[in-house]
Amino acid sequence: PLFHVEAVQGTTARLPCNLTSQIDADRVSLVIWYKEGQSTPIYSFDVRHTEMLDKGLHHEGTGSLNGRSHFNTTSLSSFIITNVKGQDNGLYRCRVDFIKSPTRNIKIQLSVIVPPDSITIFDAKGTQLPHYILGPYNEGASINITCVASG
Repeated sequence: PLFHVEAVQGTTARLPCNLTSQIDADRVSLVIWYKEGQSTPIYSFDVRHTEMLDKGLHHEGTGSLNGRSHFNTTSLSSFIITNVKGQDNGLYRCRVDFIKSPTRNIKIQLSVIVPPDSITIFDAKGTQLPHYILGPYNEGASINITCVASG
């Protein structure tokens, strides 16, 4: 399955990963997160040594996340990226290994929305509107403005 997640630069992104097995009395043994274009995992969660999720070992791999990520295993399990950056944009894969069930792979496309550096508004004559103040106009009047976003 492919999921789509959007996050605004500087906020937090939550990438879902289902840890529920289709077999009763089965459990997760290992969760590995990958980002397309990187040769090594960006994060792993190892539960092979215990039967309790809260006792799992977390390990952030090398890469561009630099301590901005963690894996949340409570209720809706998800890979959390804080202070999202434009470079975090891309395709991620959550690989879940179970004790009995086959390995599950889930793909998540993270789209990072980067706000513009500046916005300029012009009226119909091409005059820049200071402080974005328009009008006054009569109700029902037509206006023509142009918005230019940069960066």
